[in-house]
This record gives sequence, structure tokens and C-alpha cells, in this order.
Amino acid sequence: HGHESNGFKLTPAELEDAITPRTKWVILNSPNNPSGAVYSVAELQALAQVLRDHPHVLIMADEIYEHFVYGDEPYVSFPAAAPDLKE
Repeated sequence: HGHESNGFKLTPAELEDAITPRTKWVILNSPNNPSGAVYSVAELQALAQVLRDHPHVLIMADEIYEHFVYGDEPYVSFPAAAPDLKE
């Protein structure tokens, strides 16, 4: 998911549409490889709101590229944006 028109970022609507009762994990990759897309705090919080409605889904925050941010958007980790979902 994620389209060029949105900087290849997953939207809350796309996430909601992708989750089924069989969904076990969601992997959030920010900064994203290969696009370099970085989610803002507001975007991460919007994704977190969707995930709160699906407590059966575990979240893996893939943040290995956190030191490779080349734009003006500051890097924020998913756990920092949604601390209530850390556990």
C-alpha cells in the first residue's frame, strides 16, 4: 500500500481496509526504504488510532533507517507517537 501521490505512505483508510480477523502483524517502516518517506507525528497517531480498534494486531516498528532522514520532516518513532501501544 501507499501511493506515489501520498509519498508512498500508508493512510489510515488503507490500513483499516487491509486488516482482517486473520491479520496478526503490521510492520510500519519509517523512515521507509527505498522511498525515504518519513511519517509525521500526526500521521503515526492516525495509524495508531486505527490499530487501537484492532487489539488482536501486533505492531512491529521497523525503524532501522532512523539515522537516514534527508528532508525537513523530523523523525519520530512509532512508540513515541503512540506510547500506549508499546505493550
